[in-house]
Amino acid sequence: MAGLCEGGNEPSGSLKAIFCMNISYLVHDYGISLTVTVNGYAIFNETVSARNPPPICLGVPYVKEYADLCIRLYDIDATSTHLHACVKAEARMKMIVIAKYEFGCFNIGPPGVATTGTDHMVPSVILV
Repeated sequence: MAGLCEGGNEPSGSLKAIFCMNISYLVHDYGISLTVTVNGYAIFNETVSARNPPPICLGVPYVKEYADLCIRLYDIDATSTHLHACVKAEARMKMIVIAKYEFGCFNIGPPGVATTGTDHMVPSVILV
């Protein structure tokens, strides 16, 4: 399991929140379990295939018919002991991408959890 969090202010200063993603590699199911939290509240919890998973999208509260936030897992390499993947988020309005955010990449497996690609991504949970 890996916990990846990003907090603070969005560049325009209008968003102050801590976003976290907890990702678990389900070896026997060849799947990935993903939980997304905002300020400690779970807003999404789903399991997807580790083979070319679709983007995981959720509607933005109060404007769900107009806007959503999608989490994309890509560059996935999974074995029986190791999972490597990269994570990015996209905000969309009426299916048009209006903002992108690269969280970076992570590795789950012996000897634990490691992140690459961005300095701000912080693993908060060690391999279980």
